[in-house]
Amino acid sequence: MPNLNRARHRMITAMAALGVVDLVLVGFLFSPWAIRPGAREQALQQAQREFEVKQREVTPLMGMDQKLSTAQREMDAFYKDRLPPRNSAIVAELGKLASQNGVRLAGAKYEQKPAALSGLTQVKIGAGLEGEYLNAVKFVNAVERDKMFFILDKVGLNSQQGGSVQLTLDLETYIKS
Repeated sequence: MPNLNRARHRMITAMAALGVVDLVLVGFLFSPWAIRPGAREQALQQAQREFEVKQREVTPLMGMDQKLSTAQREMDAFYKDRLPPRNSAIVAELGKLASQNGVRLAGAKYEQKPAALSGLTQVKIGAGLEGEYLNAVKFVNAVERDKMFFILDKVGLNSQQGGSVQLTLDLETYIKS
């Protein structure tokens, strides 16, 4: 029986030690050093708000690698489909649009300079246009809607006689270098 007495003595000692630990923890719970339940709830709400803010900041960046590869494909397609490979394509396209819309291009000057983006050359075009007012409007709309990329910077009215007008157009486009 000595083993039972010794085991009982150890169990009583362990239970007393656990009881003392419980009393200390209960005392700490009601002491001024313990965090109050309201403060804990407030801290939890603050942490949740911070989490939501960080999540809103990060959400647009999620899937960035797919977005970048999609943007690269779209940029390559834009360069291939909408930018001419040489100056002659620009001249031909403007001539085609003029003839389709019943106006006459009266002189054009082309000025090239390196573009801010690598692989491109900026082409500034100054052109004169003669024709009926309605046809000139149709030409300007056709240039803006054309598959070839044109930026219409300025349209100026030189003269008007009856229904006929003379316009100056400042355009720009880019060619692949």
